Amino acid sequence: MSKRPRSSDEVSVNTSLLSWLESSGAQGIDGLHIAADGDGGIGAFARHAIQQGQLIAAIPQRCVLSVHAAEESALGRAVRAAAKRLDSAHAALLTDEVLLWIYMAVGRMDPAHPWHAYLASLPSQSPDPACWPAALRDELNGTPVGASVRAAVDAVHAVHSGLVRGLSPELRGLVPEGSLNSESLLWARGAAATACPTRRPVHGLIRPRTAHASPRRYAAQPLLPCAPPRLIR
Repeated sequence: MSKRPRSSDEVSVNTSLLSWLESSGAQGIDGLHIAADGDGGIGAFARHAIQQGQLIAAIPQRCVLSVHAAEESALGRAVRAAAKRLDSAHAALLTDEVLLWIYMAVGRMDPAHPWHAYLASLPSQSPDPACWPAALRDELNGTPVGASVRAAVDAVHAVHSGLVRGLSPELRGLVPEGSLNSESLLWARGAAATACPTRRPVHGLIRPRTAHASPRRYAAQPLLPCAPPRLIR
């Protein structure tokens, strides 16, 4: 089966990611390049031989997308404030994880978002089964996986109809049109799960330099799927 060729848009997006990392203080980025991995995906490759124990690259913590970063943003504060004006049942849908989904979904569409270069570089189709087309998800019917996928999709739809729709009128000016719908939230959920595949807490993946790391908060880190966790420091 032939591999899908990489478009110039994909090359541009990943070039933007490396440029963003370098401008944010990442070290060793000039020794890496992003290219097709031969299996239909994209990987980070070294431009020169790397010795055992040699540092490949160092990504500063400010490039780590976390719930804390989402909460401290103008969008995060607006979402939290707007949720307080909803009834308690709908406001309860705004968990830390859901706030991160909202922040990621908006950031993928908004060029002014601090993590836009990173979020735009992620696959437009998440490999998470909850993001599969409905016809493909239906093939899982009658299996435990199918039940879990159905529950995940239903939960995201509930967040959109019960929470996001109520927040939208108060987020005008902060949210690009069309960036917060069920599909974008499903994408963000899948992207977050892929970026944090072990679901380990923040301090299990990086060495935090601040005191806000919490045992129940997760972080998405650029290049993490392509490199061991010790890359992040």
